[in-house]
Amino acid sequence: MLKLHDFCNRAELRNSNVTHRILDCSDAHHFSGSDQHMRLGACQTWLNTTPTLAGLAYAIEEFEHRVFVGLEPPALARMRKNPERFIERIRVGSEQEDRDLFSHDLPLNPGFVAVVGNKGQGKSALLDCIALGGNSSRSSEFAFLSPTRFLSPQNQKVAREYHAELVWATGTARQAKLNQPHDNATPVLVEYLPQMFVERVCNLDQAADDADEFERELRTVLFTHIPEEERAGEKTFDALLTQKTRTSQDDLTRLRAELRTAVRGYVGIAAFRASNQAPEVQSRLDLKQADIDAARKDLETAKAALAEMDTASKDDGHLAGLMQRSEQIEASRSELATRRSANEQQQAKSRQRLSGMEAIAHRTEAIQADVASLNSEAEALLGGGRAESPYLQLTVDAGRYQTWRATEEESLAALKRERDQIDQDLEVQEQARRENADALAAADSARERARQRVLQSEERVAALIGDEDDEESHAGLSSLLRRIGEAPTKMSELRDEIMLCSRRVHEALEAQLRAVESLYTPASTFIAQSDVVKNAGLEFNAELRILPGWRSVAAGLDGRKNGEFSDWLIDLPQRVEDTSWDQLAAQLHEAFERLEHERGEAGGEYRNPATALRSNTTIDDFLLSMFDLSWLEVRFGLTGDGLPLSQLSPGQRGLVLALFYLVVDRRTTPLLLDQPEENLDNETIASKLVPAIHEAAGRRQTIVVTHNANLAVVGDADQIVHCQMNDRRFTVSSGSIAELDVAKFALNILEGTKPAFDNRRHKYEAFPELS
Repeated sequence: MLKLHDFCNRAELRNSNVTHRILDCSDAHHFSGSDQHMRLGACQTWLNTTPTLAGLAYAIEEFEHRVFVGLEPPALARMRKNPERFIERIRVGSEQEDRDLFSHDLPLNPGFVAVVGNKGQGKSALLDCIALGGNSSRSSEFAFLSPTRFLSPQNQKVAREYHAELVWATGTARQAKLNQPHDNATPVLVEYLPQMFVERVCNLDQAADDADEFERELRTVLFTHIPEEERAGEKTFDALLTQKTRTSQDDLTRLRAELRTAVRGYVGIAAFRASNQAPEVQSRLDLKQADIDAARKDLETAKAALAEMDTASKDDGHLAGLMQRSEQIEASRSELATRRSANEQQQAKSRQRLSGMEAIAHRTEAIQADVASLNSEAEALLGGGRAESPYLQLTVDAGRYQTWRATEEESLAALKRERDQIDQDLEVQEQARRENADALAAADSARERARQRVLQSEERVAALIGDEDDEESHAGLSSLLRRIGEAPTKMSELRDEIMLCSRRVHEALEAQLRAVESLYTPASTFIAQSDVVKNAGLEFNAELRILPGWRSVAAGLDGRKNGEFSDWLIDLPQRVEDTSWDQLAAQLHEAFERLEHERGEAGGEYRNPATALRSNTTIDDFLLSMFDLSWLEVRFGLTGDGLPLSQLSPGQRGLVLALFYLVVDRRTTPLLLDQPEENLDNETIASKLVPAIHEAAGRRQTIVVTHNANLAVVGDADQIVHCQMNDRRFTVSSGSIAELDVAKFALNILEGTKPAFDNRRHKYEAFPELS
């Protein structure tokens, strides 16, 4: 047995197999101001319809949408709480009496308003005027108020004489002349989707830069789904994303700097290989060895001649003493030269240590500044005034550095003093050598000339052998030849290092991708739980996308020197299945191989990579542009059934876009749609688009231009506006479908007249199974 309160619970009525379409009516005998029990106003039943018998029948037919029992219907509550979000009326006209092309003063329902009319009767004109009054940001895509129609150059004077005025539920109004563009200094008060915008968005190339505008729309809508407590105090999606990706962005900066160092090393080795060919160096080395052999032969001859003279002059005691003195001087000079060389090496190492520690000290100061900045940011977030200890502590033993530096500088000063003393001693020995040589020359000039020939021959042999720092000596050429032999291995190691740096950059980009995915999770959850859109295949999709800028990387190649390599590089985005590192690494590695071989053929002869490029492109810039992955960015968009908008049919694209703005977009400003049913079949309109419009109208004022009966009539519009052009004047009339005049023009326009409608109905009624 049903109790009285059960009548307020439709679910209970349904479960009890009792009709739930029951109106709680008053049996009132007195007006609401009376103190009698049976008075008006106690039933709390609200009907959203025309107050006529036809309106009552219509409300019962659309019971779920048009009957409410309670203190206040949600629609009225929304208007009361946010009157600034609802347009009360639209006025379009001119202050000049002889200008009567427009003369509208049209009240607008706060729910679902359908605008109908035959082609060319002013539907788009009315919607454009509403959008203009609401300062829509899409004024460049208006259908009627455009340079090709009403705002043509020859009609500008007329356009200036008309204005559109929106009056809001707050009582405030905004007026704009019909030729007035979007005002960047004024807030956008309505969301308008003109047909031109819908067509453009639906045909965007997701790899092109023109996808940025719709992506900005996505960001705005995504932000409306993020709970306030998860916005970290930020006011926009971009600001929140910047905060969440700050660490990965810092990583990217650091990793790209490391990549630059690796590239610099690779370029240096490549240039070294290009300027030093092993056969040529080997030929020079062979010639140098022949010179050494000849010099050594001359030295042996000179030594033999000197030895013969020394044997003959042993009996001359004075001469023998001078010769012994000469040997002692040469031994002392040699010992001093060795000490000076060791001293110079010690000084060089000391200066290197001082320079290295000075660089570390400067880096430490930079880190200290970063720590101070981080502590300042942390304290601002942690609060609590001045903390006893900082959030981040850095220990720097400055005293140890200063003590070490003082000791090292003293050691360097001592080495300099020692070097000065060695130079003085060498000068003394040099003076002694000259004096002894003069004495020997005076005692035996022939023997002295022989000795000088020995010294000169020894110096020539030593100069020809040389050391590794002298690339023209035998030792230098041998070292150069060894480095040439090691260059391919070194180049391979640096190539691997560049690939490793690039992989780490990719990992940092993936960290940014994960941050973006976490931000659109709330919106994805909403879609999964929405009865209206969960079966439409509507999803958000974030990915690392290859940008059009990739073509500028390939443009650095000289097409005359690279055969098919240039086209191969341009087509890289088409060859990868996705932008995972495994997919990209294989392509980048092959590109590296091709760059190093003639005509870009992996099996060709080695070439200097720099020769593969145009004259205005350096190898450093080319490699950085390829491996720093700056052509790879986190981008996101909408998909339908797993496919991007660009791969859907026109109807699918339009549906996905309409569902996005109608249901997923949680903004509450008025929404204006121009023929959203375009390219959709009637079944899709009735089953998916109509429920979505109901969902939107339950949250925001929704004004739709349509030619479809399913949208306006089956969709149960709260108000139908009829646009006509009579005697070269645009006119509008409106009302509820429950009104005879409105039902008549809706029937004529949307159903093709009553006879046409009856004809279709009778044909279907011939099949009872269809009911």
